[in-house]
Amino acid sequence: MLLNFNVLEIANQKLLLQGQSNSATLKVFPEVLRFPSDWEKIEQLTVEIDNPGANKIEIELGVEGVRNFLSENRAIAANSKTKLALPLKDLPLTAGNKAPYRPKYIYITCKSPANNFTISLQEMVLVEDKLLKPRPVVDQFGQRINKSWQGKIMQESALIEGIATENVFLDSLSAIESRSNFGGFTNAQKYKATGFFRVEKLPGDRWVFIDPEGFPFWSLGVTGVRTVNDGPAMTPLKGRAFLFDSLPDINGSFSAAYTGDSLFSFYAWNVLRKYETLNDWREQNIRRLKRWGLNTVGNWSAERMLTNSKLPYTRALRSNTNEKYLIGARFSDVFHEGWETWLETHFAKISAYQDDKMLIGYFVDNEGSWREMDLLAHMPDTAATRKKWYGLLKDKYRSIKNLNGKWQTNFKNWEVVKLMKEGLPENQHFKADYTAFEKAFAEKYFSTIKKTIQKYDPNHLYLGCRFTKNPLPKHIMQAAGKYTDVTSVNVYDYAPIYEMMKTWYEGTGRPLLIGEHHVALKSDRQLPPKWKTFTQEERYTYYINYVKTWAEMPFSLGCHWYQFSDQHITGRVGNGENLQEGLVDITDQPHRDLVEAIHFSSKKLPYWTGLIKN
Repeated sequence: MLLNFNVLEIANQKLLLQGQSNSATLKVFPEVLRFPSDWEKIEQLTVEIDNPGANKIEIELGVEGVRNFLSENRAIAANSKTKLALPLKDLPLTAGNKAPYRPKYIYITCKSPANNFTISLQEMVLVEDKLLKPRPVVDQFGQRINKSWQGKIMQESALIEGIATENVFLDSLSAIESRSNFGGFTNAQKYKATGFFRVEKLPGDRWVFIDPEGFPFWSLGVTGVRTVNDGPAMTPLKGRAFLFDSLPDINGSFSAAYTGDSLFSFYAWNVLRKYETLNDWREQNIRRLKRWGLNTVGNWSAERMLTNSKLPYTRALRSNTNEKYLIGARFSDVFHEGWETWLETHFAKISAYQDDKMLIGYFVDNEGSWREMDLLAHMPDTAATRKKWYGLLKDKYRSIKNLNGKWQTNFKNWEVVKLMKEGLPENQHFKADYTAFEKAFAEKYFSTIKKTIQKYDPNHLYLGCRFTKNPLPKHIMQAAGKYTDVTSVNVYDYAPIYEMMKTWYEGTGRPLLIGEHHVALKSDRQLPPKWKTFTQEERYTYYINYVKTWAEMPFSLGCHWYQFSDQHITGRVGNGENLQEGLVDITDQPHRDLVEAIHFSSKKLPYWTGLIKN
């Protein structure tokens, strides 16, 4: 594949050409074309392309942002020229919550029946917007303005009318039968009831939760049942007010949709307009989840959903929110006495939940950097964990001479070893010592959290720290399994992979709960993201396949969908995620593809788990 650029001067080191057989993609940075980096005043990108060959060529002209693509497609007949114009009205939606008019690069993708072909790029032009008017991309309901789809809300009355329509649908769903007051399988064998959730390994090596009444329970849940918080449920407003067609008065009747003066939730605004009270929203969600077949309100859900909950639920705790004790981004100085004292103070609040039978247990932290801990690199010189490192080595080697002999190093004194950060030895003895240090760190972390939870709430489970999917070194998994009741792992695969999950189980010795999974919807509701999306039909199939595959593994305890509502298309706080990944959309309308898949899966769970025979 050859791309001839007859007019444009492009620095070779900035040109990325990717090709295979009969297709190729050119990616080029705007500055290479001497284009401005900020396209706020640009309304379209125009390209003239000459196809001198004997075959029709399919062309895609696109702009990639931080999160999404904006593109236009055209076929160029053999031996002809064409102009392809890409409107840029939706350009801000490619950015997540970053600079809305700064594309990362321009790309042109070509596909031809022939394996070798030539196209000539005659001209590429940015066309200015003469009016220079603000171009909002999000309507008053948080929806994309420039596209339509079935179910798009066009007026406020449609929000309220949606309640009655949905209730008719909920009534049409058959009841999830043979369930206890806590969602356990009443048509399965009953076991010892303790009044609280626990885990048990049954004959045949089948692990299950046992609910407070003694029935086997498999946790089918959803995270983030909430309207606002101080982060992921919100989209930033600062410097981006022009993106939004309408926002309510921050001091008016919809002030609850704001967090501070710079974060906003369109989902909250829609809920406040749809229901008379937030308690009505709560009651509708309880009805939804039960009729759909979900039995667990998962992590990061609103306190309104958890207090006096009518469904089993989990709570989220954090051990790393005190900046005074932070090591890097996600770990604390666990050997510092002050951290342990702070943790007790921070966790003391859970004593209020110790008699709550609906509470399954506590997740503590989320997706920590366990794979690349790099403790020495991140620790301050005065950290207690650094002193622990020094102490372990001093106790083992006694003298710097002995240490140098084993590590094949020439350190002058212990102080240098204590303050090590980079350029670590590759010697096998050093690696063994560093592994022992990581193990000591992990044991201190998990044991301290376990002890603190038990002190203030001896009745509920420690559900682990929500690892990412790939198994960790054995010494980390063993430390986790020694102190947690459940190993929690977030698994974003099309389905859990048996060998991978078995490695987690054997490494920790504890049954596994998947804390997060999902696939995003392919829809005109947003621009295509930079990873695979799925149609409604594909998501239906995905969900059933995921749950069935996982439930059939004997060490599985459940899985929770991430998350309850779609993300803002203008990007969430922090990393700008903007996926259509919810069970309900931004206007609180359920995605029926997922609802029907959940309902089917919930009915099948007793059989998929092998607790009841067909």
